Amino acid sequence: MPRDGEADIAAIDCVTFAYLKEGAPASLEGLVILQYSALSPGLPIIAGGAVGDDLLACLRGALLEPSQRMAEPMRSLHIQAFRHCASADYESVLALESAAREQGYPLLA
Repeated sequence: MPRDGEADIAAIDCVTFAYLKEGAPASLEGLVILQYSALSPGLPIIAGGAVGDDLLACLRGALLEPSQRMAEPMRSLHIQAFRHCASADYESVLALESAAREQGYPLLA
């Protein structure tokens, strides 16, 4: 960790950073944000190929239009909403990978 002198810089995702800022602010003392990375879609929530269309629609509906029962857990996790993203929305991630390779960064896996 940079604060402890074990590293000069570190990449910390914004969600983790926000949780630390809220729950353990002392752990961030002495750290300075240098830069933010490009915006990209979050990790997808996936279902197995054996999940039928009816169940898939039900699961999607539960995420996209959450019940009151889900509202509190979502609020406590700072999740404002889920939205459906098409596969094409993730092309920006491939563009970031391509740009990194062009700059000589190692394979991103």
